[in-house]
Amino acid sequence: IQAYPITLMIQNNCLLYKSLNQLCLLDPDTGDIRDIVLSESKYINNRIAYICDKDCIVYSFQATRTNGSIVTDIDSPDNGIWIIDPVSFEKRKLCDETFYSLYLWGDVLIGENGNGLYQISIADGELTKIV
Repeated sequence: IQAYPITLMIQNNCLLYKSLNQLCLLDPDTGDIRDIVLSESKYINNRIAYICDKDCIVYSFQATRTNGSIVTDIDSPDNGIWIIDPVSFEKRKLCDETFYSLYLWGDVLIGENGNGLYQISIADGELTKIV
């Protein structure tokens, strides 16, 4: 592991963690690490939230820039909610909205941001405000 992970999640038989602008899957049996690049940006302070279960990996990506102590969100084609197939590792964008926390229970994906709490359809990315 190249950096100390803050959050570890179990994805099938592997450990999922974030390292800079990528998610990493560590197979504890072999020591092999699979890198899933989220953005080609070299900027390291982008906002990334992620969650997984046995069927999928979901992440929210928001590109940012820092000027002194001021962090601002910037436009990027990488911004939004993305879903990754854990077998093929193909990425599919669900929506352009970003969230700082994600929760996943079966087919129910919940995102939390400064505007409230939303249910996000895994099928088509449609947002439904909860509160």
